[in-house]
Amino acid sequence: INLMKPNGQLFECRMIYNSKRMYSGYFRSSETLLSAFNDIDDFGNCNIYITLNDLMPQCYDRSQRDKFIRNSDATTSDNDVNGYDWLLVDLDPRRPTKTSSTDEQIEMARILCGRIMQFLDNVGFEKPIVGFSGNGYHLLYKLFMKCNTENKKLLEMCLKTLNMLFADDYIDVDMKNFNPSRICKLYGTRAQKGNDSQNAPHRMSYIMSIPEEIKFTDKKYLE
Repeated sequence: INLMKPNGQLFECRMIYNSKRMYSGYFRSSETLLSAFNDIDDFGNCNIYITLNDLMPQCYDRSQRDKFIRNSDATTSDNDVNGYDWLLVDLDPRRPTKTSSTDEQIEMARILCGRIMQFLDNVGFEKPIVGFSGNGYHLLYKLFMKCNTENKKLLEMCLKTLNMLFADDYIDVDMKNFNPSRICKLYGTRAQKGNDSQNAPHRMSYIMSIPEEIKFTDKKYLE
């Protein structure tokens, strides 16, 4: 959180359960979020996410300020976002719904992650944060872009292009991650999609690598 949302930047944390239950809260610090977690008595069968982009300050005035509210009436929408902070390249193995990845699928995603990172490095992108989602790999590139139709379309086309160039029969580049209100796995929490089996277990997510300095990738390289 301190890497992705520095200097008290506002973010929403969302806990989504396999059932129809969901908790939402708005926070400005990791310490406040950790304190709010103390009021949750069930962490089974849930996946925990945070918003990626720059939220309007008024979101902090919602009822779930510094605390979790169950099935809240309002969570972050595209209209609540001022600007893009991150481009999320999510490499996800193709698999049946409500199942986790196998070790073999994760290894294939790791290899493709390295290929895409090298390609974007050659294009001129700055170094990303590299994360393990529990089922695949994330590349997070720092941005400083307004939230508007033009930039939304640009990010959509970037992800479609990467998918066209690199996706195969086993691994996709998630092409849905261009909308401003996109949420991302909260690293350090467990991925708990479907059954926890020996072949496809639930795994902990984590940040794999961080550049010495997190620099903005200029819009011209996305173009």
